[in-house]
Amino acid sequence: MMFAGVMNAEYKVGDIYCPILQNARWVYTVHHKKNLDPPYDRTAEITGNELYDGLDYFSYYSPDSDAKYLIRKDDSGLYIKAARYAVPFLSFFHFDIIFDPPVYAIKFPMTKGDTWHYEGIASIKALGIFNFPTKVWAKCTHMGIEVIEAAGRTMPAYKLYAELNRDGMDKTFKASFWFGEGVGLAGYESENNLLTLKSFEIKPDAAPNTVNAVEKK
Repeated sequence: MMFAGVMNAEYKVGDIYCPILQNARWVYTVHHKKNLDPPYDRTAEITGNELYDGLDYFSYYSPDSDAKYLIRKDDSGLYIKAARYAVPFLSFFHFDIIFDPPVYAIKFPMTKGDTWHYEGIASIKALGIFNFPTKVWAKCTHMGIEVIEAAGRTMPAYKLYAELNRDGMDKTFKASFWFGEGVGLAGYESENNLLTLKSFEIKPDAAPNTVNAVEKK
């Protein structure tokens, strides 16, 4: 019973710093660090639920880029199973990326110094006939809690540092992520981009998801 109580307390930390709620909506400001383009806003929202391999996933959708991710959370962490992207200038055409096993994106409980690894296959699928599998691997580390400015206020945030690579990729992708209290992803920084949370809300009604469901098994 004591162990179960500890696990429940740890899981609540994930709820506070990684809220995944129906009708949740985030607005981010994106800055390109290596050019003079003005910053611009991007929106992300939870638009519904989908079953995949018998598990219930939330649909995390970005209407600006017409991209969708299937994500779920339990007492061990947050996982990403699939993604769907629109092809630029061909909005009617999408391709899916299916991760096997699901990407272990965030480990719970959030403990400074913890490091975890992911290794799997990302299968890129299109038109129901094309399938291009590629090996991917990642390493992520909890860097601890920092105080940040996001969404117009000061908040504590867990900082994660991630490294990602795949077959055929010459340079390892590296980035830092900040997950803020009560808002989830509050900031992101890579070599080329800086993303900051502008606002977070729970909408009274969900906007319809214009992306079709990712192919399910």
